[in-house]
Amino acid sequence: MHPKTNYLELIRLLPDQINSKYFAQIERKNNARQKRVYPIDLLKDEDEGILSIKDYLKLSIDDYNKLKKLQSYHPKSKRDHQNYLAKLDKLKQGYKGNLNIYFDMIDYTKEVLYQSKYHENSEEKFAISTIYSKLCTLFSKCFDIIIKEGKLDIPTIELIEEKIKHSGNNATQQKYIGVIEPFLNRFGFTISYQKGKHIVYARKSLIFKKELNMLYEKLITEDSIFFKTNDLLVERRVALHQRFIFCMLMYYSGLREGEMWSREVKDIYTADGLITIDVHKNDVVDSLKTHSSKRRVEFMIDDEKYFSIFKEYLNYLEEKKIKYLFPMISQDREISKKAVQKLSFFLQCNKIIQQITGRYASLHSFRHTYVTKSMRKLFMQSKKHKADFYNLINMIGHLGPDVTLRYYMHIDYVLHYHDLELF
Repeated sequence: MHPKTNYLELIRLLPDQINSKYFAQIERKNNARQKRVYPIDLLKDEDEGILSIKDYLKLSIDDYNKLKKLQSYHPKSKRDHQNYLAKLDKLKQGYKGNLNIYFDMIDYTKEVLYQSKYHENSEEKFAISTIYSKLCTLFSKCFDIIIKEGKLDIPTIELIEEKIKHSGNNATQQKYIGVIEPFLNRFGFTISYQKGKHIVYARKSLIFKKELNMLYEKLITEDSIFFKTNDLLVERRVALHQRFIFCMLMYYSGLREGEMWSREVKDIYTADGLITIDVHKNDVVDSLKTHSSKRRVEFMIDDEKYFSIFKEYLNYLEEKKIKYLFPMISQDREISKKAVQKLSFFLQCNKIIQQITGRYASLHSFRHTYVTKSMRKLFMQSKKHKADFYNLINMIGHLGPDVTLRYYMHIDYVLHYHDLELF
């Protein structure tokens, strides 16, 4: 159920002991397969393979229709709300099929209902009309399509994206994605808001410190050509280091690409080597990913050279009263005071990261790396406290530990590779 070490990562870590071209070729084929199709359920043993259509159809359409009727959410009291939850539990107990996704549909429907103003522990306290709207979105633009297609794979996700794409303006589409994406995350899928057909599987490879160093050299070389800079003027060094600082901060903070990209200079604080980033709002996109995305992240950059580069970069932005942490920079190095750099400028790093690692890695891999190295650090402590674990979950910005443990913590590195200088 958890991401584990792959062979290509072992070659990178232990090149003298492990390096079989035959097994490496098999691993590369597996990576290519991962990008194309995934099972509808996360199986305990992934070697069991992808569920067939025949297995999928064990899900009774009648059962699904019973579930769908509950989207008409209109309680008038807390008791009515509890009755809705009881009906969902009854559907779950009465189901006799073998497909786990039906249980996930029920569980996620309950999670939406937990946001209602009638739910005791609700943090959001959403109005009844809002919950009803969320449920209608979930069923019509996600569940219905999965049931109709008989599977959950990349083509099915693309159909969901296409359905969203033709539904209202950009703000409306983002609301739909906000409802649907947490469910798809359970199966390792996410919907990209930049490009309608980009689906990214959650189980990315990790990125090791040596590879971050290689990325530094590669980006500096490329950007020195792009910005035509040969001297050491501060503003030119700011332009030269912008993409690397974006990647390096993701490596040390675990922030999502959109969260990092949209930060303002005033969101960043430094004191005694500790860097604090407030992720409290998002002006340049419609909304943060989830309610728990609003948080404060504290971290240290343990590499003196990288910390020095970041400090000079930040000091320049503060001195010139530039609004965004990653401002728009023209090719002739003119730095905008109020415009943010295009996100596509940073997404180009995905291809470079793939080339450097030779594995299924991207910018999102920095988030996997942050979770794994942080969990590894907690695991190696002589005294372990639950509070430290939940503080980490909060820093990551997940609603709960399930997503963190299932999709982001690469368990082999936490349990077995304590002596290796990975990160």
